[in-house]
Amino acid sequence: MPADLVVVTHQHFDHNQIGKCAKKLGCKIITNQRSSSWWQTQ
Repeated sequence: MPADLVVVTHQHFDHNQIGKCAKKLGCKIITNQRSSSWWQTQ
């Protein structure tokens, strides 16, 4: 079932892979700055 909302509390290779989960169009992703910065390096 596609997500309406994804909340990421911290970065880690095995549970910060938001690209692998099904998301609805317009899905909101809530995260902190450190996790957001980590995605940009992946």
